[in-house]
Amino acid sequence: MTSAAYVVQASFRAEVPARTPWSLAIHIAPLLGDTDAAQVFPGMDESFTRILDAHHHWETSCTEIRTDDAQMNTLIRQSLHDLRLTINQTGDGLIPVAGIPWFAVPFGRDSLITSLQTLCLNPEIARGTLRFLAKFQGQAVDAWRDEEPGKILHEIRTGELAALREVPHTPYYASIDATPLFIYLLVEYVRWTGDWDLASELRPNLERALKWIHTFGDRDADGLLEYQSQSPSGMRHHAWKDSFDAVQFADGQAAEVPIAPIEVQGYAYAAEIGMAAVYEHWGETAEATQVRRSAERRKLLFDQAYWMDSAGFYAQALDANKVQIPAITSNPGHCLLMDIIPPARAEFVAGRLLEGDILSGWGVRTLSSAYPSFNPMSYHNGSVWPHDNSLIVAGLRHTGHDAAALAIMSQVFEAGLRFPDHRLPELYCGFTRDYRYQSSPAGYPTAYSPQAWAAASVFLMLQHLLGIEPDLPNQTIRLRPALLPWLNELHFEGLRLGNRRLTVHVWREGLQIRSTVDGAEGLTITR
Repeated sequence: MTSAAYVVQASFRAEVPARTPWSLAIHIAPLLGDTDAAQVFPGMDESFTRILDAHHHWETSCTEIRTDDAQMNTLIRQSLHDLRLTINQTGDGLIPVAGIPWFAVPFGRDSLITSLQTLCLNPEIARGTLRFLAKFQGQAVDAWRDEEPGKILHEIRTGELAALREVPHTPYYASIDATPLFIYLLVEYVRWTGDWDLASELRPNLERALKWIHTFGDRDADGLLEYQSQSPSGMRHHAWKDSFDAVQFADGQAAEVPIAPIEVQGYAYAAEIGMAAVYEHWGETAEATQVRRSAERRKLLFDQAYWMDSAGFYAQALDANKVQIPAITSNPGHCLLMDIIPPARAEFVAGRLLEGDILSGWGVRTLSSAYPSFNPMSYHNGSVWPHDNSLIVAGLRHTGHDAAALAIMSQVFEAGLRFPDHRLPELYCGFTRDYRYQSSPAGYPTAYSPQAWAAASVFLMLQHLLGIEPDLPNQTIRLRPALLPWLNELHFEGLRLGNRRLTVHVWREGLQIRSTVDGAEGLTITR
């Protein structure tokens, strides 16, 4: 074998007897420093062993969840394996990437929501995600990347286009919701784990994120979060419904930026309430009071700005002139979980989400079929997204609207059972379900499958079927178990709450739902 600066040549001589197979395998390993090539290519048998060991470790590190329904158990197991496919191990721990094949990179919003959805499964995902995103938190104003101090990234890439600055993803920061979700996830993580050490470690990041909410996030200082790209290569929309036509008036006119999406106000409120609790734990009552007052003002402004009396529902967003986008969408459902919706309004929201123009039979649509821009085959204007539905279900259960939550949950699970391999995709079409036949949901042609937050949706909904909401710092658990009509048992084993591993068993006994909890010594359980 000979080599020059950029050329490698090799020749091989082999004598091959007649009718005898012969093969040559060449492995090319890019090595850094003193890396041993044997570590890069360990051999087929060892590679399989490593894969099996990795999957075994993944399964044993997660809560075991099962039901009395074999098909449902297959859906749960497939979702568990799909999560493993979409989670990377970094120096900071585990972090979910968005989806396979094109978005197999960290996304602030997707990674944070996936981590929130899987707190009942494996809280280490949230820990790794928080530490990873903290490392890349915005430090300066950089219009090219839509970067601002304290802002949490939207997407990070390391390919040729990023290296050559043909795209701004190094990282790119065009996300209005990732920053409040960063604070919200940390608070929820502490409620599940009692890990105040991580909160202290990330204190500078938390406070920079909170400052961003109150400064750069609120572009006109009116108390609401708005987005507008500063990058010539930037995205128009910075919320989760980020397709070009996702925010428009009934006449088809696109909303002008800056735009204030409704769900982001809920995230910001929950972040402030959570941060106030963190300050109280640290004994800093003045800071806690200040943040809590800001949250109270936000809650009042939220209801005044977004409620539509004529529709009995909340607007999707506000445009640059603070005019309501009057679309009936799934977005307000997220706000139920964030506690920003007054109880009287929550009744209207829960009821409206069950009406036939928004509830498809396979889950809640992104947009009402009565709105002129509705298209069941669109990306954000009438399709059904499992992660969207899981947050709605969580909010409905959290606010006590159990019947609505179970109805939506059942529809999404039934959709998942009809997809190949019992795998929930990123999204599917929002055509109305025909109950006269054994119909199936229509797949969206380019949906990612597997997609991290679609797989994780299963676990957030199962958490809220179990009805568990822990508050480990106060040594309490709220437990209100329920069962779907076609399930008679639900079992969680190895459920992590701090250093405890709980086993919770729920079963149907006549018309009653019974439950037992083992391993919760020292905790107060309220029902």
